[in-house]
Amino acid sequence: MPQKNFTSTNLSYSNANNVVKNPKSLRNRKLLSFSDGINRFTKRKKGTESMRLTRLWLAWSEVLGEDLAELVKPLGNKDRTLVLAVEDSIMMQEAHYQLQTIMRLVNEYLWDIMGENFFVKAQLTLPKGKQGLDSYKGIEQPVVYEYIVPEPPGLDTVEEKLNPNSPVMSCFKAYYNYFKTRETKK
Repeated sequence: MPQKNFTSTNLSYSNANNVVKNPKSLRNRKLLSFSDGINRFTKRKKGTESMRLTRLWLAWSEVLGEDLAELVKPLGNKDRTLVLAVEDSIMMQEAHYQLQTIMRLVNEYLWDIMGENFFVKAQLTLPKGKQGLDSYKGIEQPVVYEYIVPEPPGLDTVEEKLNPNSPVMSCFKAYYNYFKTRETKK
C-alpha cells in the first residue's frame, strides 16, 4: 500500500509510522531566561508602556503639584493623547490655559522613565461619573481570616481499627499528626 502524507498548517501526518510532527513544538524552541520572556510578553502586549504609565498615574500629584493635580485628573490615554477630566466647564477653561504646563510636566516625568515624550496632545473632558486613575492609591487589601478545622471526635480510637501496613494507615497517621502537632503549638 502506498504511503499517504497529509499536511495541514501546523501538523504533518504520516500513515506509514503514525508519527505526528509539529514544527511549532516546544522542543524546537530556544529556552529563554525569565526576564527575556517577560520582556517579550510585555512588548507584545504593550505592557511596558502600560506599566510605565501606571507610575505616572500613581505619582500624579507629585508630578503636577497639588494645585494642578486638584484641577485635572487623569482618565487615561489613547493614541498618545492624554485624556484629562475636569469637574465643570469653568475648571475646563482654567485647565485649558494650563495645558501647556501640564503637558510639559508630564512629558518631563515620562522622559525620565521612557526616554521619550510620550504624549503629543491632551484632551479635556468632563468625567461623567468616571473616577480618575490617580485615585487608586489607597486600595485596601482584603482581610484574610484563617479557619481552624476542629479535631474530629474519636480520632484516637480509629488507629486500632486500621491495618498497620496499609497505605490508609500512613495517610491516617499524617492526618492524626496534623491535629496533635497543632495542639502542641498553641
